[in-house]
Amino acid sequence: MIRKSGSHFDLAMAIGVLQQNEDMAVKNISEYGFIGELSLDGRLRACQTYAIDYLC
Repeated sequence: MIRKSGSHFDLAMAIGVLQQNEDMAVKNISEYGFIGELSLDGRLRACQTYAIDYLC
């Protein structure tokens, strides 16, 4: 079991579950990047611009 603290991997886990359940119509998911934070009510929250600048 992996202990979870914070919301660091919530979006990644949600995307994985949606993809596994075939609720997303994405064929080549490895070609996409998902950046953001999943809030407790399921809404996607934008991340700070410095994180995006770092990745580009």
